[in-house]
Amino acid sequence: MKQTRVRLTALLAVLLGCATLQANALPEAQIKHLRDTISRVPVLELAPKAAQLVRKASDKDKEDVAVVVVRSILSKKPALAASVVEAIAKVAPAAAPAIAKVATELCPTQAVKIAKVAATFAPDLASEIAANVAAAAPDVAVNVARSVIAIVPMESPQILESVSAAVPASKTALENDTTLNLVAVLARNSRSSASTSVRKGAIVSKPKGGTAPPVPTAVPTTATAPEVRNQNQVDFQKIILAQIETTGGFSGNQATEIINQTVKTINAINSDTTLTKQEKAALTFSTTDTVKSIVENPNLTPQNRSDLASSAVITVATVVKDITVTPAEKALIVTFVKEQIKTIALDANLNNSTKATETIKAVVKESKVLTEKAKTTEVTAATVTTSSTVVTQQKQAYGSTAP
Repeated sequence: MKQTRVRLTALLAVLLGCATLQANALPEAQIKHLRDTISRVPVLELAPKAAQLVRKASDKDKEDVAVVVVRSILSKKPALAASVVEAIAKVAPAAAPAIAKVATELCPTQAVKIAKVAATFAPDLASEIAANVAAAAPDVAVNVARSVIAIVPMESPQILESVSAAVPASKTALENDTTLNLVAVLARNSRSSASTSVRKGAIVSKPKGGTAPPVPTAVPTTATAPEVRNQNQVDFQKIILAQIETTGGFSGNQATEIINQTVKTINAINSDTTLTKQEKAALTFSTTDTVKSIVENPNLTPQNRSDLASSAVITVATVVKDITVTPAEKALIVTFVKEQIKTIALDANLNNSTKATETIKAVVKESKVLTEKAKTTEVTAATVTTSSTVVTQQKQAYGSTAP
């Protein structure tokens, strides 16, 4: 019996020894050297020194060195959490999930900031970073997911899944967050449309005043590099989500409405078989650029921005869905909307919500006028100029001197 106990004790010692080796892959002497080095560094130089120590480490030791360095610094200077994580993630992105976890364990109140910084410099590991940080600070798991998605929106489906798995208690809240799930839908749609493309078989000629001919069947072509619109969609999502986080920015419902309507419009553009891939990319860019101009307009209240952005994209969708409007005319009308709204956003003389709102309404109204004209006559650059004049008169009525 005694001999059995001795064997068990020996076996346990071996197992514990192995566990210790796995947890501290670095030799004790190296760990002590790192800690001693850090203890002699002035506070303002700790973040750069942390990066230097990790950069000098061998590839197999970088993560372990990074973890030791983060623990050593933040156990005494927790206020440096974000700056230390940023410094290390810049030189060793692969270590970002590990150091984000350790930093959050030591500084849980800074979880959201730590997650954002780590994801910024290691976007390919965003879902792992979000899961690690959420697990270390489960009470703010939903906020961690939101912050990381704001940095890497195209990874939103994976981020939502990983955070839900890491913190099961957050699953219901994440599933009920309409804004985050709409962003995930947009990300999935963008990826799907990037892998396939369509080209119109022939230009549809439009008999003015008559019935439009049948739309030709789309001809599939070989997939090419992602369309320009993908990056624009990423930027668009970042801006919307950033506004949610900003004091005085959009509410969740307002952001949801904007994203929802924009998704519908982008889907309408992608479904139009009369458009080439390039035409779709251009129309999508104009659409999201228009929304961004409204969202970033300092002259508008959040409610005005929400209402007008939704109205603008609904207008664009109406133009795109009208089969009597040729691709060239669609491009003219949508570009008209984009350029006019961007001009309004930059016009300092339209310095309150009422002025800017009424002027943007004039743009939307004129775009509808152009769409109606396109049903019976040819809409040209000259026709658009007439509508631009109407909007200019509206702006001048409010004191604007811009053309």
